[in-house]
Amino acid sequence: MARRLRHEELPFLTRAPVRQVHRGHVSLPADRVFAGLAERPEGWPAWFSLARLPLRGGPPHGVGTIRLISLRGGIRARERLLAWDENRRFAYRVEEINMPGIRAFMEEWTVAPVAEDRTELQWTLAFDCARPARLGLQLACNRMGHIFSEGTRKMAATF
Repeated sequence: MARRLRHEELPFLTRAPVRQVHRGHVSLPADRVFAGLAERPEGWPAWFSLARLPLRGGPPHGVGTIRLISLRGGIRARERLLAWDENRRFAYRVEEINMPGIRAFMEEWTVAPVAEDRTELQWTLAFDCARPARLGLQLACNRMGHIFSEGTRKMAATF
């Protein structure tokens, strides 16, 4: 059963009790990286091994859009987009999730051009959770970093 999470706003990304920040480079122009991540999330399973379909919540995308996602391990969540800065960043708040111990959860993706065909990608995860979930998330940080690095390589190869 999905649990409703506390509704936080964008400042939570910098003040959350548990934060993970993953950075990497993609050998693609920034507009293509943004489009692939923000506008075509149905492509995520090809890049990020954690993502699974179905994902519901089609265009138009932007602030207020609600998406339903499915992740590996049977995780299901409902999220709402809170920020949409074309070709630069998007952020969403998870409003419901079927994982115990999570009280608040937000993610932000930022895209910054490094060169014409190279982009820096940053993925920030912000949580407030009970102690057992906090320990699990801390232990999973390296695995999440690996999933992110693998995803950036696959993204460049599939576009």
